[in-house]
Amino acid sequence: MNKINDEIKMKVPLHIPDYESIPVIIATFFVFVPLTLIDHLYRSIWTYLSVVLIISITLAVIHLRSCYEIIINNNELIVKKVLFKDLKIPVEKIVEISDFNNTLNKYRKPFFLILGLIVLSVTVMEVSDGFESIGKYGFYEATNISLVFFIPIMMVIIFYNSYRMTHYSKAIKVKTDPGFIDLYPENEEKYLLLKEKLDSLLR
Repeated sequence: MNKINDEIKMKVPLHIPDYESIPVIIATFFVFVPLTLIDHLYRSIWTYLSVVLIISITLAVIHLRSCYEIIINNNELIVKKVLFKDLKIPVEKIVEISDFNNTLNKYRKPFFLILGLIVLSVTVMEVSDGFESIGKYGFYEATNISLVFFIPIMMVIIFYNSYRMTHYSKAIKVKTDPGFIDLYPENEEKYLLLKEKLDSLLR
């Protein structure tokens, strides 16, 4: 977190409508399905490693699309993204700044208990089936090992990204024209700093 010349620069968990990732997901799907089929029917070291690569890229995209940094100055709010173009919102496009109760913080114990049990159950089932397949057909003929770990790792990433939003009881909504940004600061200091700076933009 930096504050230089009345500019705030901070890494903070947030949620925004993410339309840019939809084409990436669709493109990945149309590569993933035929590649997996080819690997299943005509397996070679290259098809095997290609499936591992495309799954690794998919998991990296799922994680990195939630890694944001925001910059707030007197003229605009900037959401810096790792994979896509930065989102720049001029002050005149900011309609309203408000706070709201963070329900993820309030109900995080039952929420993450249930989610954790789901992740654990899915992981045990997927890994068990995967190793059973390897034991029955051999490593080369069994299910691609990356497919075994894909869903468990994806769920762990979602679990972790959700957990990052639970640390403080208050969150901030920035309504824009069009759209919105929900900010989930991790502590009171970040919350107060963000809220004060954002409120000053509308004065």
